[in-house]
Amino acid sequence: AFPDNPSDEDLESFDEALLNIRLRHADTEQKMAEAVMDMKLELIDQKLEVDNGLETAVHYFLDRLYITKISVRMLINQHLYVHGANLANPSHVGQIDSHCDVMAVVMEAYSRAARLCDQQYGTHPEIKLVSSNRAEASDDPILFSYVPSHLHHMCFEIFKNSMRATVEKSKEGEMSNLEVMVSKTDADITIKLSDLAGGIPRSQISNLFKYMYTTAGRVGKAHADAVKSSSTLPLSGLGYGLPLSRLYARYFQGDLDISSVHGVGTDCFIYFRSMQQKAPEQIPVFSKSTSKTYREKTIVWQEDWTGQER
Repeated sequence: AFPDNPSDEDLESFDEALLNIRLRHADTEQKMAEAVMDMKLELIDQKLEVDNGLETAVHYFLDRLYITKISVRMLINQHLYVHGANLANPSHVGQIDSHCDVMAVVMEAYSRAARLCDQQYGTHPEIKLVSSNRAEASDDPILFSYVPSHLHHMCFEIFKNSMRATVEKSKEGEMSNLEVMVSKTDADITIKLSDLAGGIPRSQISNLFKYMYTTAGRVGKAHADAVKSSSTLPLSGLGYGLPLSRLYARYFQGDLDISSVHGVGTDCFIYFRSMQQKAPEQIPVFSKSTSKTYREKTIVWQEDWTGQER
């Protein structure tokens, strides 16, 4: 048991334990994505169909696993940044920036994705970035209380997808720009990324957030093995980018959605709550219905999460 009045040595040991936990679980998403892909490829090899019940049970389990990991990592990092050896930005409370500059984080994510795109294609699309602040003065920067690393992760993932599609589409002609609008009202902050990369068939939109539907799965085992062994981050991988990004958005009562005009282009929206008081964390509630869902592979979605209010 942890002592009521811990010594400095006790506190150092506690910090070290937290660091080890964080390190041990650093590759959870990658390992689980590989396991899901291996399962899918095994079913394909055996000429078996992935039924809706199995797919929904896997999705249900992974959503709950990943968002629980996000929550636990948030707690660990918050403690280590406030009390441990991790050095926090002076303007942050732990890893939370009370004046997170949305436009700045968007540009950081764009620049990182552009470098990755350059490595793989030798070029990248330019960006046109505009903002609309209807909560304060129109020329004020769009700021809110948030975790910059979460915001960066989401933006980076959607930029990767749009850049890859745009560059591949440009082989047919001139490369189009990416257009990003950041909007703030009293209720919401919205990031809209638009591309002209040919769009997605309407029938495939719902598949984009399924863990068992991936570019790697469509290409086959060779691509999946190449992604696993790659020493550099690929633009298309094992299919957890969009589902995981949506979980990061939903963690603080936001969301991530995609709409598309097939043959033209795609719009991706990331939503956040403007007021931190309206954005409590959303995490799974474990009950008898949880194990029942796994056993019966039900396709009925369970509302067993905290913060269901919208």
